[in-house]
Amino acid sequence: MKIVLINAAAPDYSWKKRYTPSAYAREIAAYAAARLKEGAVPQAKLSGYRLWHAASLHARQTAEMMVGTNTEIPIEETALLDEIPLAPFTEKDREFPLWKYEWSGYLGWRQNSPMQPEGRVESVRRGEELLSLLEERGEDAVLISHERRILVLLSLLKKRNYQIRRGSLIRLAPMERILAAKQILTCGGCMHNCQLINPGCAIGQDKARRSGILHNQ
Repeated sequence: MKIVLINAAAPDYSWKKRYTPSAYAREIAAYAAARLKEGAVPQAKLSGYRLWHAASLHARQTAEMMVGTNTEIPIEETALLDEIPLAPFTEKDREFPLWKYEWSGYLGWRQNSPMQPEGRVESVRRGEELLSLLEERGEDAVLISHERRILVLLSLLKKRNYQIRRGSLIRLAPMERILAAKQILTCGGCMHNCQLINPGCAIGQDKARRSGILHNQ
């Protein structure tokens, strides 16, 4: 099973360097409502994949442009792919640099601060729900989402033994694509090289227990 994660295209938008908390909240809303330029995303070959996208405008437009005139590509929208929102860290009526809102919002998210609309625990829960749904269907999938949500999904995919192929370890660029492929773990110790999900030899059973795939009996 393969999952391709794509960071949605971004509009041509200029951010200021400093904001008051109320101005920062308005700017986030304005950015979310800014439309992509016509033709900003080229049509893609998606044969064999089901396309999932976040409910945001940017993700929806990215999906529409990627599909283009191909009406045979199955498309689904889900809020489970929506970006993790960040709220202002303070209500003080004074300006703060943009980076402080982003960094403080990230710290608040990690610490499950009640000031943030969604904490890390909830993000993990939503991610697990989505990945369980995808694995239940068993289809190769393209997911169009946003940076913070994608980073959580990548962490969860690694725990589910997916191999991640990513070109860079820095922040995700708009339209950056990351491939996650299900890793088949084997015992590597018998003539059948049995899979650890259902080991048929003592070596495989021991390795599966130590890896956490099997519970100790």
